[in-house]
Amino acid sequence: MTGRTLARPRTDSVLGMAALLGLLGLAGWAFAALSINVATLIDSGRNAADFAARMLPLDFPTAGELLRLTGQTMSIVICATLLSVVLSTGLAVLAAGNTAPHRGARFGARTVIVAARAVPDVVLATVFFRLFGFGALAGVLAMGLHSVGMVGKLYADAVEQIDEGPREAMRAGGAGRGSWWPACCRRCCPRSWRPRCTGWTSTCGSRSSSASWVSTGSAAPSRPAADRVCAGHPRSGAGDRVRGDHRARCGRRGARAGRRCCRAARQARRGLRGRGRPGCRGRAARHGIENEQLPRPGAELPIEFALLSFEGKLRAAGVTTVFHGISFEDTHHDIPRSVGQAEKTCEAIDAYTGGLVDHRILYRLDVRSPEALSALARRLDQVPDGALVSHEDHTPGQGQYAVREHYERYLMGSRGMSDAEAREHVDQLIADRDGRLDIREEALVWLAARSARIRLLGHDPSSAAEIAELRDRGCAVAEFPTTIEAAEAARAHGLPVVIGAPNILRGRSHNGNASGRDLVGRGLVTALVSDYLPSGLLAAAMLLAEQGLATLPAAIGLVTAGPAEVAGLPDRGRLEPGLRADFVLVEPRRPWPVVRSVLSSWGVW
Repeated sequence: MTGRTLARPRTDSVLGMAALLGLLGLAGWAFAALSINVATLIDSGRNAADFAARMLPLDFPTAGELLRLTGQTMSIVICATLLSVVLSTGLAVLAAGNTAPHRGARFGARTVIVAARAVPDVVLATVFFRLFGFGALAGVLAMGLHSVGMVGKLYADAVEQIDEGPREAMRAGGAGRGSWWPACCRRCCPRSWRPRCTGWTSTCGSRSSSASWVSTGSAAPSRPAADRVCAGHPRSGAGDRVRGDHRARCGRRGARAGRRCCRAARQARRGLRGRGRPGCRGRAARHGIENEQLPRPGAELPIEFALLSFEGKLRAAGVTTVFHGISFEDTHHDIPRSVGQAEKTCEAIDAYTGGLVDHRILYRLDVRSPEALSALARRLDQVPDGALVSHEDHTPGQGQYAVREHYERYLMGSRGMSDAEAREHVDQLIADRDGRLDIREEALVWLAARSARIRLLGHDPSSAAEIAELRDRGCAVAEFPTTIEAAEAARAHGLPVVIGAPNILRGRSHNGNASGRDLVGRGLVTALVSDYLPSGLLAAAMLLAEQGLATLPAAIGLVTAGPAEVAGLPDRGRLEPGLRADFVLVEPRRPWPVVRSVLSSWGVW
């Protein structure tokens, strides 16, 4: 659609001249009708001189009486100003286009404001004198209601001029369609509005004081207050609740993690973050470096670049601590894993510096690999105690692939095998690994002896009996229990239970094992981990909260405090004084949340 610029009106046209002459004629008629002429002006001058002669000299009251009347005047001014501010605040929220609940309310509020501004305060005072008699009450009502016309308009304009950031923050702050008014009362004073309101209120007080002669006959102008800075804070999931206007003191130097989170927004809904959006603690992830280093078969990338590239994905997902799952095993599936590759990756992670994410290692031991057992023993002798170690046995027919058909279907999908080829491959794999049962027993004995110096995770337990064995072995965590029975037994023994975020997102396990949502609904899960998908952590937590399987604080805790407990890291995962300042600002969009910013002790992104 194209627009057309209107031509400037011509003042020298016949129509323009006719209009001008018409206005001049009307002005002449008005003067004549009102009998305004030179003689009238002279008579009025005589009246003014007579009035001045009777008024002078001025007769001032005593000093005490003057102070009393001045105090009475200021009292009326203060009460009138307070009345106008209280009434104007509510009217401003109703009159502003971005906070009015509907058009009718906005039209009504605007009408009241215009009417209050249109009626002079002297007229209002006359009306109230007839209603309440002479006294301070009539003056307070007259000046207060008349000032609503100015203050209400200025406040409404200020609300409409609030920047979009705080407005989005209020939408993300949890306010619903029917809760706009309480939200406005609590949050509609961002730093861009309060200083203006302070100055306008002072102006209103000054204006009221100059009009207070109606009731007391004296005046004293007030001084505008200085501007000041107001700070607000985002909602945050902390501990066992979601905190509003939360200011988290974090970091060794006491840095405060938080930004303004206050703007009333119509139809606001969601639960923080940046610029007032909901916030949560930095999250932990595991796995993923293998896929980053080998994006497709035969296209292996340098491990240093893979770490840098993977960190970008972690930061985008709001992950501040990552445990790279390094597999000490000899591959028996399509992902090429070897003991030598594991050692090189560990060395690369040790040498990786300057990142904004805390890179750590989860050592994954194939208990049926003698080379892996020897290599891991050497590695653990070189690192401090407390290393995270997961021991696993992925032999089809047990654990993760208790039903071997699931592994066969995996082979058919990933390698293009036929049904017969997949069955033959699995038969050969089982026979080969059954020949290493003695190595498995040796590894389990070694892990039990080493458990006091490491944090041991039991991978894919499938029964209460296996949980009891893990507990006897010194295991501290049940990782990916495949059945409800195993998860219940783990919690009964006081073990944290870990589930993968993809399981939550899909609603079921990819190989027929226990559903993560079912386990969460039963209260059996204490932590979610990325399981190759860092971006799935926050999405899974929000999904659990939205479906009512967990409260929002509990769901956020599954990806923050929960993983920190699993990893044995008491210095992070919670918003408490003295802990690491890892804070993620999130916009919980539908259907999936978006990370807007991360404030970490390692940096801000």
